[in-house]
Amino acid sequence: MKNYIILFLSLIFFNLTLYLALEINKLFFYLLASFLVFYNFCILQILSRESVNKKNENIKKEFDSSADEHPIIKAARERLGK
Repeated sequence: MKNYIILFLSLIFFNLTLYLALEINKLFFYLLASFLVFYNFCILQILSRESVNKKNENIKKEFDSSADEHPIIKAARERLGK
């Protein structure tokens, strides 16, 4: 949650500076616009890595369980009385 607050505040800051850049100087605007594109690219890369890591953790949890914990095996053992 802290990362999202920092992201939100930084977007507000960049929008404010973008507005000021349009009012003051065009060259500064182009520099700032290119920086914003790079910043957005970095944020998207970070968020995609986090989602891939979460998916990998979920897959690992699924495969870490043994065959004895599988519901079909448990039901078969109960029916056979073992």
